Amino acid sequence: MTHYQSKHKLKELFQLFLGQQELDNKKIIVSVSGGVDSMVLLHVAQQVVAPKNLAVFHVNHNTRSENKIEATFLERLCNQHNLTFLEYSIENQPHNNKENRWRAERKKLAQAAKQSFGAAILLTGHHGTDLVETMIFRLTKGSGVSGMSPFDTTTKPFWSIPKTQIVAYAKKNSLHWFDDSSNLDTKFHRNLIRQEILPVLRQITPNLEQVFVKESIIFGQIDAYLETETKKILHEYVVCPIKNNAEKNKPIATFKIPLTDFVTWPQIIQQSVLRKISGGTPSFDEIQDCLRWLHGKPQGNSHKKICATNLRIQHNNITN
Repeated sequence: MTHYQSKHKLKELFQLFLGQQELDNKKIIVSVSGGVDSMVLLHVAQQVVAPKNLAVFHVNHNTRSENKIEATFLERLCNQHNLTFLEYSIENQPHNNKENRWRAERKKLAQAAKQSFGAAILLTGHHGTDLVETMIFRLTKGSGVSGMSPFDTTTKPFWSIPKTQIVAYAKKNSLHWFDDSSNLDTKFHRNLIRQEILPVLRQITPNLEQVFVKESIIFGQIDAYLETETKKILHEYVVCPIKNNAEKNKPIATFKIPLTDFVTWPQIIQQSVLRKISGGTPSFDEIQDCLRWLHGKPQGNSHKKICATNLRIQHNNITN
């Protein structure tokens, strides 16, 4: 995980990021929408990365009349600076879950762009304010420790700094950017958090990003520890790994865990093990229901389903 580096200037922060991720002299793609975050990231990247190693990835969502104007502007900018311009278009507009579907489509297109340019990585302009919004959004949905950990910091050089620092840089360097009016639409939950929740929280904690970034690092460390300990435990009790199982929401192994061992583990470890062997993403209530069953001294041959896994008690062992 990238360390918290908010005190550095953006160019220094970007250079530190490249060193930490071992990206020096490698081909890099910057995802650029035309908004202030991505325009600043591109401007900083141009100062550090040679033009032959830098490309711009742009997705035209075809949702606003300004989309074509933005794409044309970016193409001209790339031509002026001898940068490769990789433009993709989303033609079929989803009717439901637009944000999730667009995100999935952008992920596919980004992979295609990386292969086309031969890039080592695709970077995005996400920042600390985005992290705050993400953590709050995840918390409202019930995310557990992993949801409070940072998002993928290996692709986000500016993940630890507030948006105000991004905007200040853009103004100081007279950068041109486009404001997406859809970001003001509070029918989207993230916009609602951004427009109405964060201003209230800043009255309590003005340095919101600094606090959330540091807390996310702590949660990330806890999550990494739980993951390591859970893998150790399961490695000890796995009977037969299921090879080449790429099917979603299916168990990855046959296991046999002595019930007398399981009930003595710290409850956070018990929960982590249940999540791992469930073959899916169990809810808090499902986890608690399973724990009540296991701590209730279940009789032999009794069973409990959790996501894709049927847990059974056989000879005082938890198995599937």
